[in-house]
Amino acid sequence: MSNGNAPAGGVVLSRLSKSYGEVRAVRSIDLAIAPGETDALAPAIGGVVVLFALVGGVYGFQLATSGPMFEVMKAVPSYWLVQAGKTALGGGTWPAQGWIVIAAWTAALIPVAALAYRRAAVRA
Repeated sequence: MSNGNAPAGGVVLSRLSKSYGEVRAVRSIDLAIAPGETDALAPAIGGVVVLFALVGGVYGFQLATSGPMFEVMKAVPSYWLVQAGKTALGGGTWPAQGWIVIAAWTAALIPVAALAYRRAAVRA
């Protein structure tokens, strides 16, 4: 991104890349956020999403790599979804614990989703 496209007082990220070993997932992307546009990000990045991302593995490795906090991280489905993505990009196997956690959360949340659907259907 050239300096001519940079918003005055905004945020500019240039030539960002991300690799997993030899696999290049993102190659040289640019992002520019003009002043005032950041207010639109707050609703999309709600507190619960950030909490799950932090505790669940997206940023969880910055909190812990062993101990009780790591065990809490491994009980959240987002941790295992991140691990599934890393496995898909880098190869290897996905442990049974990942399948168990995803299945348990799915089984626990199906009744909640069914209740929400019934309530919405009654209102319609």
